[in-house]
Amino acid sequence: MGSWKPQSALGFAVFGAGFKYDSAQDIIYSRMYAPQRLGGYTWAYDVAAPGGSMILDCEPIYFVSGKKKWMIELWKGQYGLETGCEIGLYNHTDLLAPPGSERRLLYRCANDHEIQLLTLAFSLKRDGKELFRRGPESHWWLTGFRWGVFTDPTSSLVMDIEIAFLPASGDMRHEFLQALKKLGYHPTTSGHKVHFTFHRPKTLQPATRYALEPRMQSHNKTLVDGYAALKKELGLRSNDPNAFTIARERRAVRAVPKKHLVQPRARKVVNKVVARGRRLLDKELGKLRGDRDVFAFFHDKVWHNTHHPARTS
Repeated sequence: MGSWKPQSALGFAVFGAGFKYDSAQDIIYSRMYAPQRLGGYTWAYDVAAPGGSMILDCEPIYFVSGKKKWMIELWKGQYGLETGCEIGLYNHTDLLAPPGSERRLLYRCANDHEIQLLTLAFSLKRDGKELFRRGPESHWWLTGFRWGVFTDPTSSLVMDIEIAFLPASGDMRHEFLQALKKLGYHPTTSGHKVHFTFHRPKTLQPATRYALEPRMQSHNKTLVDGYAALKKELGLRSNDPNAFTIARERRAVRAVPKKHLVQPRARKVVNKVVARGRRLLDKELGKLRGDRDVFAFFHDKVWHNTHHPARTS
């Protein structure tokens, strides 16, 4: 998994966006020092996600340990042209924030020391069949995404999750267990490990999810179909970003008439999804926040993050 390196334009784009490719499972996954680590987390990201064609089940799990407000969030669903899932580790040091304010806080991503307190692992199944697995690994953002797979409904996806809390984590395991049980989960334990299944979210989902899901999933299906057609045209059998770009360049050398290429149509679909998604999201968030543009919404001071990891490579 760790031997892949970007060698093409698309490969470098994927790497620059914070991801690498695992040839053994044919998936994209997040790097430790991805640029997203600078952005932290706030509930507003989940509210905005459907506008970017991300139709996700999200489950933030809040608890307090070691003088910090912690949040471990789970995601699974359709991310545009890919099906995938995530586990994110975040915290906040403002213990004076009143109960119930968790969704208004901006959490920072766990730093290098904090991620060593636990190890994360999951298996993602769809309709009972495993798509891929990740971990165990100490990480702030353990993810996996399979390009060209369309999933609807998201409830057909199930994450089997195992989190091991190391001795240095103190009471994190106990507090996390209490938070899980409070949400309605029934975790099992073995030594310092906690195992549970994420199927249907226990927490309230963003209103934008329900407003935008039918239209965005229709766009996602079109995008996935276009991607599959493009792979077939280029003779690709994997999702390796390097192979994709190289094959495309070779295809171009053979001077195929543009009218026969799928790629321009796929790009057009992507542009339409982004443009329409922004309009729809602005409209829905306007209902929730008094007709304020969603991007102006993110300029509020409360969403800004001042924490930057020492390393970003």
